[in-house]
Amino acid sequence: MTKGSYIPSPSAYAELLSVCPATCIDGALATPSTLAERIGSFWLPNEPVLYIGMAGTSIRTRVGQYYSTKLGARAPHAGGWWLKTLEGLDRLYVHFAPCDEVSTREQSIISAFATSIDPAHRRQLFDTERVAPFANVDVAKGLHKRHGLSNYKVPAQAVANQSATKPVEQTTTVPRTTDSSAAELRVQSQPVTDKDRTRSYLRIPAVSKHAFPDMAAQLKVVLGGVMIDAPWRPNGSRSGTLGVGVDYMRGLRERNERLQINVSNGIYTILRK
Repeated sequence: MTKGSYIPSPSAYAELLSVCPATCIDGALATPSTLAERIGSFWLPNEPVLYIGMAGTSIRTRVGQYYSTKLGARAPHAGGWWLKTLEGLDRLYVHFAPCDEVSTREQSIISAFATSIDPAHRRQLFDTERVAPFANVDVAKGLHKRHGLSNYKVPAQAVANQSATKPVEQTTTVPRTTDSSAAELRVQSQPVTDKDRTRSYLRIPAVSKHAFPDMAAQLKVVLGGVMIDAPWRPNGSRSGTLGVGVDYMRGLRERNERLQINVSNGIYTILRK
């Protein structure tokens, strides 16, 4: 499958543009054919590795998140979305190995991949400097390939507006399941310590980070029925942090309390026991 030219799925780009019609390439509105041409310019022939990534959780959870995230969606896991533009996606395999310091290992493997590329193939890439496997849109944390694409994800504000049409109380409904492929998720925070109560953020353990974006973002969070914009930082392999404000954290009086976080339609609702 990886030999020769990039072969896009006939329906993939039409699907993307149906939910993100403002998708642009170098500032001009994209079409299925121009998208295929631009993303295809990052294809590496005769290369069996199409994507390198860390799970930070179970492989089952991460793969479930990947399959349940549609083109154009921001969550539960939008990384490597170029893979979903391929014809024959069902013929790919997932290879994995356990390791520690997953963020560091991920970056070292991507770097090793880049140095192993045939120079002739590298010169044919649209971006010859920021090199990574085909579907790695980011070559390092915060460093994107120079692909020229924009507006290819549903705007965060649009997601919030869609959710805001429903009563806030609906976001606190206990999900039917904690399966990562479900539309709703339920996770927990780290135990809140005395030191945590002097800070402005809630710590999110690695086991719960699958419910959050892979990169820093502003999230819609419901605290006591009030929705706020809260900064999220994944922090690599360490606990992520969700900025809920020092006043909220000071109000948490139970020692080592774990807060439940319900995730539905891009809204994060924090519940007390």
